[in-house]
Amino acid sequence: MVCNRCGNTENIHKHHIRHKIDGGGDEPENIKCLCRGCHIYHHKRDILLKHIATWTARLEIIDKENTIDLIKERGYHGYWTTEKLLEKLLYKESTTVHFTGEDIEIT
Repeated sequence: MVCNRCGNTENIHKHHIRHKIDGGGDEPENIKCLCRGCHIYHHKRDILLKHIATWTARLEIIDKENTIDLIKERGYHGYWTTEKLLEKLLYKESTTVHFTGEDIEIT
């Protein structure tokens, strides 16, 4: 077997493209051969991408609640961080956050 990423032929691992925990199976089209180093890199990269997605979503919420008009309404007393927004949302009786494509709706 050969690593699909770097061509190494030693210490080859079978990597699931769609992880088993996410419903992926052992079908050949869901398996990629990776050497140990590339396999570790791939999983570390996945973790970083998940963190980036989380921070991107947080930034979108912050941007949505810190428009020029909203800052003016608050009397120019600063911007709201995600912590302030969560505090605001937790004290409302019913709050829902909807992510639809690039739009975020807080009700």
